[in-house]
Amino acid sequence: MGYQIGDRLMVDDELCTIKYIGPIREWSTAPAYGVEWDNPKRGKHSGTISGIQYFTTRLANAGSFLKEAKVKGLRRKSFYKALTEIYGDSQQISNSLYLGAKKIEGLGFDALNERNRRLHDLKSISLQKESIYIDFSDEKERNYFVSQCPNVISLDLGQNLVSDFNNLCDALGLMKNLKTLNLSGNHFSRNWDRLNNNNLTFPNLKSLFLVSCNLNLQGVNSILNCFPGLQVLDLSGNHFQCIDQKLHLPESLVTLNLSDNALKSFPQGFEKWNLEELCLADNDITIIKKRDDFSAAIKNLNLSNNRISKWAELDILNTSFPYLEALIIHANPLFTFDETDQSEFYQIIARFDGLKVLDGSPLSSDLIKEAELYFVSKIRNGEITYNKDLKRWKHFNESYVLDNYQNASKKLPRWLDGELETITMIYEEKDLTFSISVLSTYTVRYLKGIISSKLSKKVLQIKLYRNLGKGLEEIDKEFSQLRDLSINSENIIYIKSN
Repeated sequence: MGYQIGDRLMVDDELCTIKYIGPIREWSTAPAYGVEWDNPKRGKHSGTISGIQYFTTRLANAGSFLKEAKVKGLRRKSFYKALTEIYGDSQQISNSLYLGAKKIEGLGFDALNERNRRLHDLKSISLQKESIYIDFSDEKERNYFVSQCPNVISLDLGQNLVSDFNNLCDALGLMKNLKTLNLSGNHFSRNWDRLNNNNLTFPNLKSLFLVSCNLNLQGVNSILNCFPGLQVLDLSGNHFQCIDQKLHLPESLVTLNLSDNALKSFPQGFEKWNLEELCLADNDITIIKKRDDFSAAIKNLNLSNNRISKWAELDILNTSFPYLEALIIHANPLFTFDETDQSEFYQIIARFDGLKVLDGSPLSSDLIKEAELYFVSKIRNGEITYNKDLKRWKHFNESYVLDNYQNASKKLPRWLDGELETITMIYEEKDLTFSISVLSTYTVRYLKGIISSKLSKKVLQIKLYRNLGKGLEEIDKEFSQLRDLSINSENIIYIKSN
């Protein structure tokens, strides 16, 4: 079977797409294959050599040429071939039988029954990185799969050579119970019109992974039309720069991953979506514009590793997502990345109405109260300017009376003056001494969290001790407040590895 433009190849464990087949000046004796590598580091140019452009690449300098002999030596497999190689073919099992010295080949019925039973019970098929191109044209192969693998609910075809989604649908049509499909790393480049006209649907599929598939929005829409009951969709790593209202998501979708793209703003069209979980990590989002069409249903939002640099953007988030419960927002320019500095952590918590989890850490009611008290003290002290038009301001004003905060003294408020403690820490194993400023309302567990972050350890890897005159005594009441244990600036706390 000859190769065509758009076909996928796996060369030395790296994937690429054929963009050109034909002569080039440098190799005149045989056709050359111009390819674009999934890993741009494998490339040498963008399809142009010696001043002649043979093809173009989506990513700069991701292209190169392969000689025909190299390409002919590559191996591709059909879905059936890969399946039987990994999970076995019951039709090929035999045992050696002997009558005297004469060897007779006979079918191994025990092995056959065991193989058939295993295939029949198989619920998950993983054929990742097996150089598979989809070909299910052989009727015997189709019948074999239907009869032997009727209970498959999960299929992993990631990092293979599938380039035509129509052919893939031929295989999906045989898996009536399929609920999870991973197609990450496959690039679909042909026969989109045929797919749009086929009107094939697979309503039972719930989770679809299309990571690094080099898709555009039009291609995504064509694929999504096949899966009207989808609940989880992963489109990370597809180089999207903008998600506009042309993206039509199934009404059933609740989880969307758009991480590791090149988005500079929030996706548009939220009013049409019913999402509860949205991941926008590892993009280039700088500004969050207040919009009325943001989805109120979103409860979990990941904005880590973007370019957010203003606190006001978080206030817009709070207004736009009134039901937000979990937020991941670390690794943005807004923050100093000093894990021992709790001021930023408190600011984030205080600016949201209903956060329950921040950067993976559950927030207790006591911690939220601490954060609000700290935040209010900064407003009263004039160190933080906060917009009075925000709904959140009304909460602060009703709880802490802030209307006249501009006229407050620049000194630390008296209510907080007795709450701050600066405690000396000694970590003898590393000959390290340092101080930490904390609120007396901190719990021992929370203090251990601060210390463990500074020492690059886990909380359970350290124990805290103090000297009460009879030698060192472990501070083991994890959820007691420091003031209840009389821990203050006069104490020295000793740290030991657990």
